[in-house]
Amino acid sequence: MPGFNIVENLEEYTGLKCLWLECNGLQEISGLSAQTELRSLYLQQNLLRRIENLEPCQKLDTLNVSNNLIRTIENLGMSHPTLVTILLIIIIIITTIFPSGPGLAGTRMLPSGFYWSQG
Repeated sequence: MPGFNIVENLEEYTGLKCLWLECNGLQEISGLSAQTELRSLYLQQNLLRRIENLEPCQKLDTLNVSNNLIRTIENLGMSHPTLVTILLIIIIIITTIFPSGPGLAGTRMLPSGFYWSQG
């Protein structure tokens, strides 16, 4: 896959609101520690296996991780209330399709093979 395989050297760009990193070879979400103002993050079409390391992005309300290899969601919890709402909509849809789907307490495997881990 062409493009970047790591996110680096963004430390001096502390006011970013949107970041487009789609269609690269990223295998993990990293390098965003200075992005405290980030509201939208587009990571579709990469090689990501987990949603992680978003703790510095407290204002994040849009996250696109479609067309990746995502199986695990970690540490989003209440530190990202708007993003959790977006994820809950996805989980509600999955639960509607698969009525025996689990709730959100602790870490559970969703019917689609995704994992949810609260904080």
